[in-house]
Amino acid sequence: CHLYLPRALLESQPLILSIAGDSASGKSYFLATMSWELRRTLPRRFSVAFNDADPLANKILTDNEQILFMPGDPEAYVALEKTEQDGHLYRHVQLDDRHTAKLPKPFLFTLRPMGEHPNAGAATEMTRVLCFYDNAGETFQPGQDSATAPGTQHLARSKVLFFVFDPLRDPRFRERCIQISQDPQLSDALRPWRQATVLTEAAIRIRKHGNLTTHRKLDKPLIVLVAKSDVWGYLVDEDFRVEPLVSSNNDENGPAKVDINRIESVSRKLRDLLLNLSPEFVAAAEDNFQPVLYVPVSPLGGSPVRKEGLGGLAIRPKDIAPRWVTAPILYAFAKWSTGLIA
Repeated sequence: CHLYLPRALLESQPLILSIAGDSASGKSYFLATMSWELRRTLPRRFSVAFNDADPLANKILTDNEQILFMPGDPEAYVALEKTEQDGHLYRHVQLDDRHTAKLPKPFLFTLRPMGEHPNAGAATEMTRVLCFYDNAGETFQPGQDSATAPGTQHLARSKVLFFVFDPLRDPRFRERCIQISQDPQLSDALRPWRQATVLTEAAIRIRKHGNLTTHRKLDKPLIVLVAKSDVWGYLVDEDFRVEPLVSSNNDENGPAKVDINRIESVSRKLRDLLLNLSPEFVAAAEDNFQPVLYVPVSPLGGSPVRKEGLGGLAIRPKDIAPRWVTAPILYAFAKWSTGLIA
């Protein structure tokens, strides 16, 4: 294929993490805020360096981080471009003499223990390369997987699947949220799409490309990212402004550990809420995957405002305050890996 491979991929086995979800569910905002917050949180609280494995591979993502968190004018409203099926996240690759395939570009990061980490002496052995794949939401809809557009085959190779569930696309959720929120997204014309269908399609593709039977649950963790928690969070008895970290010696800026118990407790509460309002989605998740975790996330931390010149909705960078965007990846490392995240 003659594609450029970053050196880090030749030295460490990549850990592939896939992010799926319907179009306009907020995947791009989640990725940009998660990577930015990991760059800040991991060195300071866990003594783990989180860096680009290759700046060229991550340019789209770092450009989005720049727009949201390092603008020239933090008062000026900004918005991220929608991920298009033939946009900058994709490249056309000549696989053989017969056809060209459209493949997504990966985002690549390294995680390495720093000097104060308990395992700093084994930094070389413990270094991990994270490979994130994002796709346009349309590629997850039924009928979009083909030989010329096999852009979601990474699902079968991923260690963890993140699925972005947008409650504001569900009329039952919207009816409850309208009673408690003035978010402008609730006044937009509803374009409902059964997100359970998108999740089921992802499970079908994992089985297809992994040559797996259709009669057994996938032995792959599914973390459901219940997006825009700043809008619907009042429906759950939890304060999502407090991150799920346990500080050592009551020092909020000192070494931290992931609060596994709290994340799992919140997951149970979210499952109850989803089972009440979107039972078919819970059924699709738990019929196909094990284990399943439900995590509230809010990449912006507040409501956007309507700015027609920026495609409708936008936000000022000074107002962005992400909530729980690092919780899914920190939980995954603390729960299913050893040595890096306490």
